[in-house]
Amino acid sequence: MSISAQQDVREWLKVSYHGPGFPLEKDLYSADLRPDQKRSVLDSIVRREQRRSGSRFKVIKRNKGLGILRQRIREQGANELWAGALSDAQDWERYNLLNCGKHGVEQQNKEGEKRLIVHHSNRRKNCPCCAERYQEGKALEMIKRMEPVMQSNGISERRFVPTLPDFIRDQIKQEDDTRWKREINEMFQEYYGCSMSTRNRRYESGSVGINIQTHWYSSGEPYLLKPHWHVRTYPLKIDGDNKENVDRFITKQDLKELKYEWTRRVKKVAQELNYKGVDRIPDKLNIWHSFLDFENGNKEKSLAQFRFRMRYDMRSPGEDLEKAVKLLVCDENGEIEKVVLACKREGWTYYLIWTFKEYYDELLTRLRLKGINTSYGWLRRFKNNASLLGVDVIEEKDPFQPIEDLNKPVVFKRRYEAKWNHEIKRFQIVKHMKVRDTKDPDNDGFWQEVDPWTIHGEQVWMGARKKYLYKPLDRGG
Repeated sequence: MSISAQQDVREWLKVSYHGPGFPLEKDLYSADLRPDQKRSVLDSIVRREQRRSGSRFKVIKRNKGLGILRQRIREQGANELWAGALSDAQDWERYNLLNCGKHGVEQQNKEGEKRLIVHHSNRRKNCPCCAERYQEGKALEMIKRMEPVMQSNGISERRFVPTLPDFIRDQIKQEDDTRWKREINEMFQEYYGCSMSTRNRRYESGSVGINIQTHWYSSGEPYLLKPHWHVRTYPLKIDGDNKENVDRFITKQDLKELKYEWTRRVKKVAQELNYKGVDRIPDKLNIWHSFLDFENGNKEKSLAQFRFRMRYDMRSPGEDLEKAVKLLVCDENGEIEKVVLACKREGWTYYLIWTFKEYYDELLTRLRLKGINTSYGWLRRFKNNASLLGVDVIEEKDPFQPIEDLNKPVVFKRRYEAKWNHEIKRFQIVKHMKVRDTKDPDNDGFWQEVDPWTIHGEQVWMGARKKYLYKPLDRGG
C-alpha cells in the first residue's frame, strides 16, 4: 500500500471512531506483523504513555492480567451494586460476586468416586466469566440438540449472514431487533417453501428450523456498534405429521435472487421504523452463505466445524471486547489505571488506550444485552416435534449421588498462559486450574492441577433450566 493510501486509511479510522478513549495518531500497523513486532509496538505505546504522564507504571500482559482484570471488574460491580448498609441477602450476593469461582466442594459417592463442584455468582449481567459460561451452555445445548437431527435426516446446516449499509446500522436500536429477526425468519421460511400468513404471521405450509443470533458489535473493532445477524437454517420442512428434506444446492442465481429479496425487505423495515436515508439503500445487498456437507465430506471434521461455528456465533457479547485486551497498565499499588486494546480493520491494526472505568462501562453495556438468541419454526417447538425429527429427548438425571457427610470444602485458583497454536498461527490463551482442600484450616492441602472441563459448573452454566439428553431414535425392531 502506498504512503498516501496509508494516510487515507488513518484519516478514515479517525473519522469513523466513536468509542471511548482515542486511537493514537501514529499507531496504525499491518495486521500481519510478527508477534515480536507486535510486542515492540505495544512497548513503544506504553513508553510514550509513561513519558506523557510522568508516572511509574507496572505493565501486565493479557495472559498474566486476565484474572486480575476479571476480579477488578467484579469489585467495581460490587461497589456499584451494593453500597451503604446492606441486608443479609444483599451482603451474601456481594460476597458471591467478589468470590465468584473461588470456593467449591469435593463430593464423593458410595462407590468412592469423587467430583469437584465450583461455586459461581451466576450474575451474568455483571460478571464476564458467568456471561461466558452461560453462552457456552446455550451453544452446547443447541449442539447436542441439532447433531442427532442432522444425523437422523441426512441434512446439512446452512449459515447466512445478511448485511446492511453502515448508515442503516447506525440507526438500529435494541428494541428494533425483534422486528428485524421476524423479517429474516419470514424470508428464509418462504425461501424453503414455508409460506406465512400476513394477517397473523402463522405458518401456512409447515416450517423449517431457524436460529438467529444478533451480534451488536464488530468482532474486529469491538467498541464499534455494527449490528448484524448470524442465521442458521436447518432445511427440514415439517408440516403436521409430514416432513420433507427441502435442502438444495444454492446456485449463484439463487443467491442473487435472495440478495434482491433481502434488499426489498430491508427497505420495507427501514421505512416502517422511520430510518433516514432509505432512498440511499443500494439495489442489491450482500448475504454471506456457507454450509457444512455432513454426508459427502469427512463427517467428524464437519461435526467439529459445526461445533466451533456454533460456539463462535453464540459467544458472549463481551467476549470480543475481552479478547481485544493486550495490556493492563497499573499504578505502583497495582490498581489498573488503563487498558490497552488492539483493533483490526481491513488488514490494519491499531491500538486504543482506555481508562479502566471506560472499559468497565463498555463491557457492562454488552453483558446487559437481552434477547440476542432466538429460534423459529419447528426449532422453537423442538420437544413436540422430536419424534418426527428422529430424536429421542430424555430429561437428564444426575447419576452422581454424593454422600453429604463426605463433602470437603475446597478453593480454586486460575492461571492463564499464552500458547502458540501452530494450526491457526497465533497465540491462544489457555486456562490452568489448581485446587486444594481447606477442610482443616490449620493444615491446608497441597495445590493440585485439574482439567477445567472436569470441574462441574466451571466451563458451562445453563441456569435453572432443565437439562436434556438428545440422541437419534433407534428405528430398529
